[in-house]
Parts: sequence; structure tokens; C-alpha cells
Amino acid sequence: MNAPVATGLTWQAKVAIAGSITGTAIFALLHLLMAGPVSPVSEPVSNYALTPPGNVLFALAVLGFASGCAALSLLPAPGLPRVLLGVTSLALLVAVMVPTDSGDGSSLNGQVHRYAAGTAFVVLTLTGAWIWLWGDGGRLVGLVTVAAAVTLAFSSMNTLFPGVLDGGAWRGIPQRAHLAIHAVLLVVLALLPRRAPQPRPATALVRARPGLVATPTPATIHDGEKLWLTSRGIPGRGALPSADGLRPRTLRRQ
Repeated sequence: MNAPVATGLTWQAKVAIAGSITGTAIFALLHLLMAGPVSPVSEPVSNYALTPPGNVLFALAVLGFASGCAALSLLPAPGLPRVLLGVTSLALLVAVMVPTDSGDGSSLNGQVHRYAAGTAFVVLTLTGAWIWLWGDGGRLVGLVTVAAAVTLAFSSMNTLFPGVLDGGAWRGIPQRAHLAIHAVLLVVLALLPRRAPQPRPATALVRARPGLVATPTPATIHDGEKLWLTSRGIPGRGALPSADGLRPRTLRRQ
């Protein structure tokens, strides 16, 4: 029997949705405020952190996504997705703490930032795939996850192999698309129905309380075994003498 679906959003889901919306709104603001210094076509989103006010706004946007992933990792549901969401949150925190300082990943900070952000992108995509294939995710989770995987593939190719298809000239497009899809994926995961915890099954009555009649159960009778007989003459294990008039009797196999 399936567990009932819990109604309403948990606080973790609300934090995840708020974090995703906040991060998306700040990134949209960055595109408006810094449309001149940073090209949305050829430059990665990390370049917004190179100059003010992008250095502050970029950190706030990433922290929004990190808080959303961290909140979902605290949901009371066992399984691998919680671990993956926690890893995603930690990787995003590293990307904030070690911002890029070169724009092309040539410095040590740039390398740490690049691979921390890449880890977050990969792991969050894997989270959606796991929930879609082996969890409670439906068709919508699958569609968003496939879109995230496709944009991740193009973004990785353009970053690691910029000469392929002249990807370095337009690498900003798939990266921004991937970021937007991840924001949607975070909201979709937060809105998934949660199974309410099932109550623990009651244990069978082994001893009857005084004044109560134990329900007789079929039993295999062995030579010399003592069973309690009710006043109706029905044998049953687990019964104790009570006001109902239970009395012991030794039975012999015929």
C-alpha cells in the first residue's frame, strides 16, 4: 500500500524555491547592469564577478542557489539525492569563496572557481537524473534534466575545447541556458510531492491485560504442552488467566 502524499510545502521546499527565484532575479539584474562590460554571448557568467557591482551581486546570486540546494538536502528522505544536493551546495560555496580573477581560468583562483562551478552543474544534473530514473520524479523532472544535460554538454565542450565549432565565441549562450534550466530544476524538485511517513505497525498482542480476553490463534499442539483454554473451550497461545475464566489444561495428542 502506498504511503499517503503529504500536503503543503515543507520549509526546506520554500527555502529552495526562494533561493532559486532570488538567484535568477539577481543574475537577470546583472545582465541589465553590466551589459556593456560583459558579453552574454562570448563570456561566462563568472566574469560578472570581476568588477563592481558584479562582484557582490554575483556572490549573492550563487548563495541563493546554494541555500536552495542545502535546504533540499535536509529533507527527511533517505537516499542518494540528499547527498548530491549537499555536494552541490558545497561546490557553489567554494565558487563564491574563490571567485575567478582572470576570466579565462588561467590563474589558480580561476581554476578552482571553474571546477567548483562545474562540479555543482554536473552533480545537480545527476541529482535530477537519479530522481527521474529511480526516485519519485515524473515526466517534468525528466524533461528538465535532459535539457540540463544537453546544455551542460555544450557548455563543457565550449569551455574545455573552445576550438570545436568555434565554441569559444558563443560559450556564454549554453552556460546561461544551463544556469536558467538549473534554476527551474531546483524549483521542480522542491515541488515534488513528498510521501508522508507511515506509522509503525502495531505489534501483535502477546499477553492480554487483566480483564481483557486474548484472541485465540491456531497453534500446533505438542505432547505435554500447556495451552490456556477460554471458557468456550478454544485453545490459544498468549492468553493469561483473567476474569473471563481462562484455565490451564495439558493436552495430549490423540
